[in-house]
Amino acid sequence: FPTRRSSDLPESAKSAVPSAYESAGSLEEFYNLVSAEKLYAKTPFVKGEGNLNKPRLLLVVYSPLAKYLENGYAKSDVGEMVARMFAGLNIQSEEIGITYFCKKQVSRIVLPQVALVFKKMLEKEVSLIAPQTVIFFGDKLLKQALSQNNVKVVDFGGKPLEFAKTQATALIDPEEMLTNRQLKLVTWKIQIPKCGFFG
Repeated sequence: FPTRRSSDLPESAKSAVPSAYESAGSLEEFYNLVSAEKLYAKTPFVKGEGNLNKPRLLLVVYSPLAKYLENGYAKSDVGEMVARMFAGLNIQSEEIGITYFCKKQVSRIVLPQVALVFKKMLEKEVSLIAPQTVIFFGDKLLKQALSQNNVKVVDFGGKPLEFAKTQATALIDPEEMLTNRQLKLVTWKIQIPKCGFFG
């Protein structure tokens, strides 16, 4: 594979200290180091929440919406819906951690070069959290975190994958499920059984 020259990366994606966060020995240290990266300069940095110590599930959301920042993702309308959905699979909210691919608010999908940096950061974060299963929500994550470029999550969702040596899958974005009952049914009746993680 050709090596990516640092000159190919936009200035904002370059690391001040070459990937200092990679040597983090704890999640707190990781968050401190990542929040100091140029990518997060001058923006409120949003850490993960919930159970971040070997949870049964780690949910990955693309980026925080304003409503998640008020009381946390779990207490938002969509977070409560997701908790009910997993409670139906005998997974309680105490067994779930939540984190963001982009740990700041973004108005659009990030550039591919920036996504590569975020993916590397997320791999380190997952290794520190050590969940049983990682769930990625939505098309943007399917493309940028799981490198599935020519598929849509509505068709591809539920396929068993691996991320950072952990079993993973992608499901429909809960924000879309919230307003479309049909998508909720696809997630519940097709995608969740398909991955085989909840049998």
